[in-house]
Amino acid sequence: MVVQYNENKEIVDRQMTSIESADLNLGSKNIPFKLFSSSKQLIYDIFSGKTYPHVTFLKNVQIILDVGANVGAASAFFRFVHPDAQIYAFEPYSECFALLSENIDHIDGVQAFNFGLHEQDKTAELHISKFDYGTNSIGTCVHNSANTESIILKNALETVQDLGIKTIDILKVDTEGCELPILSSLLPVYYPQAVYLEYHSDSDRQAIDAMLSKDYLLFTGSIPSPHRGELCYVRRSVIPEDEESHRIEIKS
Repeated sequence: MVVQYNENKEIVDRQMTSIESADLNLGSKNIPFKLFSSSKQLIYDIFSGKTYPHVTFLKNVQIILDVGANVGAASAFFRFVHPDAQIYAFEPYSECFALLSENIDHIDGVQAFNFGLHEQDKTAELHISKFDYGTNSIGTCVHNSANTESIILKNALETVQDLGIKTIDILKVDTEGCELPILSSLLPVYYPQAVYLEYHSDSDRQAIDAMLSKDYLLFTGSIPSPHRGELCYVRRSVIPEDEESHRIEIKS
């Protein structure tokens, strides 16, 4: 499943990076979409279906959480793939949230919140990346610049419950090192059909797999470097018996 992405023109400079506009073809609808030029390849990979591969057998997808929404590319992509879903997008960084808010004005069924999720309520210092706002982090990384912004993080489980969300069908988490606390907060209560996540250390990868492996099958993934990868887990109970992932298993 691919969202058609047509580059348009550079429109303005903001802080360390320029903002560009693009046209998205969401089915029969063309919408404008703004992005930071430094994120162009990341955005293209999302819209091409590479980052979050479409799991075709998921049924009745109604609720999607986009945690670490950046400027809203994943929300737009999931809206195209699952047109009946309600999407909740969480982005704590002010510059990204400004574009996220503009972008979702043209996309039905997406609500945006200017805070991040975690396992408890707190404020944190977000280190602004030297290279791209998509790699901002509250953790320690060589990408960190000397610039920071104070952000709000809220307890993931309490936030979702306060929003009246009863079930989560797809959970996407890309929060530059906060994936484990978020999953630890949500998974004891919610069991999404699919979990898309990016991990940022090998120790996190192992902990995430240990947390999910009982109820979920690692379905697809991309690991470009030892401490970073994009994974998709699917709940075992929703995978059809005749799905190829079962047929190709070699048993000893």
